[in-house]
Amino acid sequence: LLGIGTIAGETMSGMIRTTFVASPGRLRVLVSKIVTIVGYLFLVGILSVATAAVVAGLILVAKGYPIDVEVVGDAILPALGCGAFLALVGLLAMGVGTVLPQPGIAGLVVITLLFVAPALVVVATSTLGGSADWVAAALPATAGQSLFSVFGTQARPGVVFGSVVITPVVGFGILLAWVAVTLIPAAVVFAHRDLTRPSHNSRLRGEFRLRSSGRSAEDPRATWRGAVKAEWLKLLSLPSNRWSIPAFALALIGYGLLRATTRHPADVGGSILEASRVETVYAITAGIGLAQLLVAIVAVTAVTGEYSSGTIKPTLVSVPRRQRVALGKGVVVVGSTIALSAVLLAITAVIIVPAHEAGGFHPELLGTATYSAVVNGTIYLALIAVLAVGVGGITRNALAGVITMTALLIVLPSVFNVILAATRGTSTVWIGNLGQFLPASGDRFYQHEPQSGGYLLTQFAPDGSLILTPGQGLAVLASWSAIAFAFWLIRFLRRDA
Repeated sequence: LLGIGTIAGETMSGMIRTTFVASPGRLRVLVSKIVTIVGYLFLVGILSVATAAVVAGLILVAKGYPIDVEVVGDAILPALGCGAFLALVGLLAMGVGTVLPQPGIAGLVVITLLFVAPALVVVATSTLGGSADWVAAALPATAGQSLFSVFGTQARPGVVFGSVVITPVVGFGILLAWVAVTLIPAAVVFAHRDLTRPSHNSRLRGEFRLRSSGRSAEDPRATWRGAVKAEWLKLLSLPSNRWSIPAFALALIGYGLLRATTRHPADVGGSILEASRVETVYAITAGIGLAQLLVAIVAVTAVTGEYSSGTIKPTLVSVPRRQRVALGKGVVVVGSTIALSAVLLAITAVIIVPAHEAGGFHPELLGTATYSAVVNGTIYLALIAVLAVGVGGITRNALAGVITMTALLIVLPSVFNVILAATRGTSTVWIGNLGQFLPASGDRFYQHEPQSGGYLLTQFAPDGSLILTPGQGLAVLASWSAIAFAFWLIRFLRRDA
């Protein structure tokens, strides 16, 4: 996200014009951005691993594990590998963000490349055999894994995909090749594309003509029905939809098929019928973790796009009642999310049946597990869309909104999980338990197998860690979504656009 925003953020906001006034040499500007992003991300990677090593060492010492100098030295090469990986991924994202200057589209491309493509290749490998091993090995995410595969004097062969072995040196070369593929076109675009044109489009100019002519600004869009129709047309016209809908489908169907083709009843345990019900739920909803990011990007972009382009002003001229604009956006974005999620989850439920039967399960296509997974997964993604609309309206910036949603759904839960693992059984376990009140706790709702227990009984594990029920997880997510949307609505009604 930081790499995408390096140039795309300035282009969308119009600040790139100020940059070129201060430094007319475009090549000099591009090189300075490359040096800055590489240096910053490399340093962040090294410091992150070093900090994690120190914290982990202190925790291990407190638990009675011996720590010697050799163990400390083993963290040096992974720290360098982490720094190199972050720097190269940042450059790759910067190249994509330059060629595709809209942060929403660029974010979808990078997410697809780093997360969706590896899962699809794994599915292809499991069905086609070793013929897809080289494709998996050539992906940037795979190459990045190899950079962490050497520890001090104990060298591992690298990341292995079937018959293909990716050593750290080879992985570094693959990442460099991906960076070159994206940065070379980016340099050409940066040097020749007109990046200084005004971001206000013809609709904004039409507003001024409307005002100067003395005609009333009221039009059919001022009604509730007209506002919803206008927001629907805006959503359909978003360039990010060219990537978001296919990526959304690949995430849900691809990850579901991947889960279905790699699991067997022995991996689940219990009776064959119980294992089939549980695995049905997890297979159908396997792709929601990635799909929620795509929903967040589209929802944030649907709100922030009008602020970056300036079209929010003619929108409010056409529809003076702001509550209609805000609720219209919410209805369109959430309604689209519900419809698309329900259809794709239902398709996933159908596609995984042959894979489950081949793996030894007894799936029931029309059983309660399938119904629960499709309905609960749809509700979860709809609430994520509501949350993202609110965050987008509060931030008014696509990159800031996407970063905020990524932090809420991915980064902060991971941080609190680490804290919880370190504080289990201690008096400070409550700090780790705070992570249970993040929006990501809603995943308990769609992963809930309908016959596995109640929805409301709070539980604490023997080590003091909090266990939320599916109903409580849903309540946490719904609260976040309602508060974010309400806060944006209040600000939208009172704040100058």
